[in-house]
Amino acid sequence: MRYAHLEFTELVDPVGREPWASGDFTTPSPAAAMGHNRGFCDMADGLRQEAAFGWHLLEARAAAGGGEVDEKEFIRQLLVELIAHEVGHTLGLRHNFKGSTIHALDELHDRRVTDKEGISSSVMDYNPVNIAPEGHEQGEYYQTTLGPYDYWAIEYAYRPVEADSPASEQAQLAKIASQVAEKDLAYGTDEDALYWTRGIDPSAARWDLRDDPIAHYRDQIALSKDLWAKIEDKFEQKGERYQTLRRVFGWGFRPYFSGAGNVSRYIGGIYHYRDHVGDGRLPLQPVPPARQREALDFLVEHVFGPDAFRWSPELLNKLAPERWVDFTWSVFDVRRIDYPIHDRVLSIQRQPLERFYDPTLLSRLQDLELRYEGEDTFAMVDLFTGLRQAIWAELETGGSIDSFRRNLQRAQLQKLIGLVLRPAGGTPEDARTLARADLQTIAAQIETRLAGSGLDAYSRAHLEETKARIEAALEAGLERSL
Repeated sequence: MRYAHLEFTELVDPVGREPWASGDFTTPSPAAAMGHNRGFCDMADGLRQEAAFGWHLLEARAAAGGGEVDEKEFIRQLLVELIAHEVGHTLGLRHNFKGSTIHALDELHDRRVTDKEGISSSVMDYNPVNIAPEGHEQGEYYQTTLGPYDYWAIEYAYRPVEADSPASEQAQLAKIASQVAEKDLAYGTDEDALYWTRGIDPSAARWDLRDDPIAHYRDQIALSKDLWAKIEDKFEQKGERYQTLRRVFGWGFRPYFSGAGNVSRYIGGIYHYRDHVGDGRLPLQPVPPARQREALDFLVEHVFGPDAFRWSPELLNKLAPERWVDFTWSVFDVRRIDYPIHDRVLSIQRQPLERFYDPTLLSRLQDLELRYEGEDTFAMVDLFTGLRQAIWAELETGGSIDSFRRNLQRAQLQKLIGLVLRPAGGTPEDARTLARADLQTIAAQIETRLAGSGLDAYSRAHLEETKARIEAALEAGLERSL
């Protein structure tokens, strides 16, 4: 509960520093280290982060004239959801990471709907804080009642069955289970929501919401920008220290991390259903190509794009850390006193890059070309081309390349060179040839760009170095192939 609004001065931090606030992103959390394997539940950890993001945004809005927020009600709803989730585990329920996808935006903030069903079909999902977009009426912040899936699962597990034989009992249970294809009873658990490329179904995801998660993350990123725009109104008060401003600034990145990871799963994704034969759906259904292109467009605009990350120099210069010496002398463990903004942005951008060039995803993209019904497809070549055009857009549009973009271009260049020179086991040969073609195209565009004007010293040096690395990689790759 204390984490939901850390606006007071801390001299002791018994639960450990969080990288969101400090900018120290080198040490993974215990949950991240475990990779959510074997049913590990870190609902409380994630929910407190959602609460911190949501509460600080509401406070910033209030300070800018958006009206006061009932803090006790915010916390009450948070406690209800967390306790209901953990009690669900004691009753034998597993996580259901598809539960949050049943409601449209208007339904999420319509109490006539959420009083009956909640913001999600299940308390067993990792449901994010439900903050309304700017100008939209606010509904429930959290899941405060059981959802349709919860009632269904408990009915199957615990409803008394009057039967005179095992076969009769099985028939009654099968009747309950036969509702599996109903929209409000969607189910996907830990092994369905694995990160990176082992989880194939993008609808089985942690911390997403509504029937259009991509649209949800567009709204979430708008909320982050809203927080950053209003952060000084609330958290820069005369006589106060700047540590709170730095901490709250860090929370603005949570939707970016969640969004970059979850939206990227639509590309090469396959909806996976646990239906039995006769329940009405095939177990595997490729994500429609148009939806995959929408996901790529989202990443191009909000993660890879030249205008994705912008802050005023004045705000960045206010992000000072805590300098008290506490009982553990943790002040000496701070890696950077100034906020490491380039590290923060690149860590967000690396998430989808790591996924897109993983051999498992590349192999799945190759196979998916055989699974589409109709002429519309999203193929491996579409991903390679889309990424190259987005990440190296300045080679066509002209102008200098800023520092965020140079870092991103180097990160992608490293992936392409790795595919040419040291492809991981299981990488399709088509991926290697497409990577080589990308490198050749980038090198040719760089040569044309270097012959022109309008480049600052950083951009020119960056492009000259990139061209040299590509030429060396292509030459080495040719020798390796022979």
